[in-house]
Amino acid sequence: MLAYKFLGHDGIGLISGFKWPRDRWVEVEGPLVSTLNGIHGCHLDDLSYWIDSELWTVEFAGATIDGEHAVVAACGRLVEKIEEWNSDASGEFTEVCADRNRGLGPADAAAGWGPDAGAAYVAAHAAGLEAESRGESYDAGFVAERRWQSHWLAERLGL
Repeated sequence: MLAYKFLGHDGIGLISGFKWPRDRWVEVEGPLVSTLNGIHGCHLDDLSYWIDSELWTVEFAGATIDGEHAVVAACGRLVEKIEEWNSDASGEFTEVCADRNRGLGPADAAAGWGPDAGAAYVAAHAAGLEAESRGESYDAGFVAERRWQSHWLAERLGL
């Protein structure tokens, strides 16, 4: 199974701090538990939840489970760095997130954020608040904005 994995500079996992080797399988022991134990990646719909400096395709083997906005596997390896995810694409993503919900209060702050995950979260939060103000679910607005962001990334990066 192929999925996607954002990593920090030099292939370091954002949450785990694990430095990913190139061309080598990595395995975990014990039961898979989302956010606790396993090799984490994501599908296209969830790219915007995991923004970091590098984006890779990752191949999973063995047992897998679906977590919230993630897929978790017992075994995985980095396949290919997606070079299209670079400072230009990151900057465009920050701006498009800020522009999507400009004028909704909290989203205005996203325009001043650097090219990282912050603007995406702020824009999704603003979309959730906007949905709530219309009597709809905050979560539905938030998730819809994150899905839109993920699809924008997938299209921009040619995934």
